[in-house]
Amino acid sequence: MTGRLLPRFAVVALLLALTIPRMAQSAMFGDGLLHATLARNMAIGVGSLWAPSYTQTAWIEYYEHPPLGLALEAIAFRALGDHLVVERLYSLMVLALHAVVIAGIWRRMSSASLDWLAVLFWLTPSIVSWGAVNNMLENTQALLTTTAILLMLDAARASTIAAVAIRSAAAGTAVVAAVLTKGPAGFFPLVAPLVFAWLMPSTAGAVDRRRRALAILAPAVVVLVAGAMLAAYEPSRHNLTMYVRTQLAPSILGQRGVSEPWGIAQHLLLGIVGRMAALLGLCWWLARPARGSAPAAATGRAAAGAFMLLGACAAGPFAFSARLSGHYLLPAAPMFAIGFASLAAAFVDARVRKTLIVMALLAVAVLASRRHRRDDALIRDLTAIERAMPRAVVIGACPDPRAARDWGLHTYVQRWFRVSLDARAQPVNGWFLRSDAACAVPDSCAPAAAGDSLTLFRCTR
Repeated sequence: MTGRLLPRFAVVALLLALTIPRMAQSAMFGDGLLHATLARNMAIGVGSLWAPSYTQTAWIEYYEHPPLGLALEAIAFRALGDHLVVERLYSLMVLALHAVVIAGIWRRMSSASLDWLAVLFWLTPSIVSWGAVNNMLENTQALLTTTAILLMLDAARASTIAAVAIRSAAAGTAVVAAVLTKGPAGFFPLVAPLVFAWLMPSTAGAVDRRRRALAILAPAVVVLVAGAMLAAYEPSRHNLTMYVRTQLAPSILGQRGVSEPWGIAQHLLLGIVGRMAALLGLCWWLARPARGSAPAAATGRAAAGAFMLLGACAAGPFAFSARLSGHYLLPAAPMFAIGFASLAAAFVDARVRKTLIVMALLAVAVLASRRHRRDDALIRDLTAIERAMPRAVVIGACPDPRAARDWGLHTYVQRWFRVSLDARAQPVNGWFLRSDAACAVPDSCAPAAAGDSLTLFRCTR
């Protein structure tokens, strides 16, 4: 029993060490902070599911992403209250559930005693823990796409028409949820039934053609029906139309946020596949003196091929996109992880397992001791003016250069204080925030609190 529990304990400890120390701070990457702000606002009734709201002066209606991921996080705020720790707990819970789903897929294909191996491969790319630490929407989308794959694998193995229909419909629902969380990247699980039928026919056994056809068609039908319903409902149609018009189409066409042409190689081949290949090579090298270079079993090769292909389906479309960031590939990471782990399983004997455990625990010790800080100067300034800062109002701010364009400042004051900045160089509601020494302060204003570069003024008119 200890031999089975220890590697799982080591991997869980690694997951926590990769996330909790970096989450134990007030700051966060700008996009994740924005998502938390939108979700908090939705939870308290500012904005709605189909019209999220950022501040009273910027993105009063926010259509940069589909809204479901924000709504799911809003549920956490409704349940736990408006605390900075809520978005951290939500992201950590999503990451932990994702690990469980990955282990569940592994258990359906291979030895349950090695279910930790796929999770270890998944944690190897830095983008996986980074996405959770910084509250990225892809963290939730990846959980939903991997859940869809699990349900489709179960449908492929089901022995009755009813079981196939239920699991396939549930998988289609997960795909719809993934798309409504972060866009078209959530569609890729729809190819999974075809991939399983082609490369892993052993998973279905003697499944007749009707059940196989149902497993392929049912998820697609659910997606089509959901699409028709969303198109027929005016608020959702408006939200998704605006998302395509303002974010999706310009990003694909290279009209906003153009990435380097070699971005797919950097983020996928080096950041994900390269790291997992290195871990696979380490497993082979450690096992080589005792076991030679024995190939993986046929079932392992079939699973590896199937999940590598699914990973390529998840990541491939981004090769043709003008805009790419590493976290866009989060849904692909678990597919590649299961594929590489299927190959590595042939080399993981007792000695390799012990070595991997030791390495994981050493990484835990190093990661847990690191001090992580982001936006130190801004956080110090906001802390200095926190007691004097009003709540849930619009206040005046400098028009240039900082307050008019520094979305980090806008987001922090909205997330911490529910304050919206009106950057027109005049007091609003009796308050003015100076964010630059060159900014002229209205004569009617007197300092109420100050940090190194932020000064909050109370104004008489």
